Amino acid sequence: MRFEVDIAAFTTTGRDAIALLDVLLQGVDGRHTVVVDPPLRTSAAARTTFRAWLSTLLREDGVIAESLREHFERRATRSDRVQLRTTVRVEARSDSAWHLTLPRVTPQDASRLARAPLAIILEDAVNDGAFLLALSEVAGESGPRVREHLARGWMRLAHGGGITSIPRLLHALEEAHVEVRRCAVVVDHDGDKPDAPSPPSRQVEEVCAELGVPFVRLRRRAIENYAPIEALEQWALGALHVRKDVRNPARWKQILHEPGDRGRDARAEVLTRWKAMERATQDHHPMKGMFAEDLAERVFAGFTVGRDRGDGAAPERFVVQPAWLRRNGSADEAAHLLETLLRSA
Repeated sequence: MRFEVDIAAFTTTGRDAIALLDVLLQGVDGRHTVVVDPPLRTSAAARTTFRAWLSTLLREDGVIAESLREHFERRATRSDRVQLRTTVRVEARSDSAWHLTLPRVTPQDASRLARAPLAIILEDAVNDGAFLLALSEVAGESGPRVREHLARGWMRLAHGGGITSIPRLLHALEEAHVEVRRCAVVVDHDGDKPDAPSPPSRQVEEVCAELGVPFVRLRRRAIENYAPIEALEQWALGALHVRKDVRNPARWKQILHEPGDRGRDARAEVLTRWKAMERATQDHHPMKGMFAEDLAERVFAGFTVGRDRGDGAAPERFVVQPAWLRRNGSADEAAHLLETLLRSA
């Protein structure tokens, strides 16, 4: 997120001053973009105000004060490109004006915004979350950054309860000013043609535009359409399993004794028909109906037996390899999707 701090905010004391310090430190840490208006590097008067505030607040901690001076006086400048959806102006005021195009917020509300993780609202946090993590392996520089944000608690994967539930969820957050500004939405396309997303997908987009929530729609129909051919071949062999199977001892024992035998010919026939399709058709074909309702879970959040097929063999996570995703053309979209989320964070 981007916090534009009015120089007059550096006259605050007490809790407001501590909250403002919190926002500044998160700018130094790299979690958010924090700039001062006017820029300290070009305004001597602003530097004087800033230094006086720091000396009063941190008179016994010169290390922190020097770190803040180094960052804001020598490095951070005012950016010409302002993303209004993820920008607020921090001012010395008693109440936040959230309704403005550029919200003007108190230091304490700014601190709450800065500390809240970005909730990435997905239709299914488990399967879609596993899909995003798989994409992060082929998303270039954005991939490690997103994984770091998740590991540090700067982002979190949120369960939207399905595409038709997400608009209701967003409207429920509408009056929760911090929460609605700390979320982004990723949904399926769900349409038969690239330029014709499904009505529920369009509705989510419209609500996001209304509330100023960052929105990303998959270019292909659904996450199943990103399943690499290597993973689909494992599905056809009956080698991919879901959590309810591996957590059931009797079912898992049966799997170990009859690995993929049931229905193998039918699955192979489905895969043959799939391979015969043109790529454009594959991208928007309803794969749940063709393959299996739980295909996404099996591919992106599933399990496999592994090499040891003894009675005590433990299930292993099935891992979609980055090379498979690169070969099926997912890398460019992965970079775009994750960079969009990072700009919102």
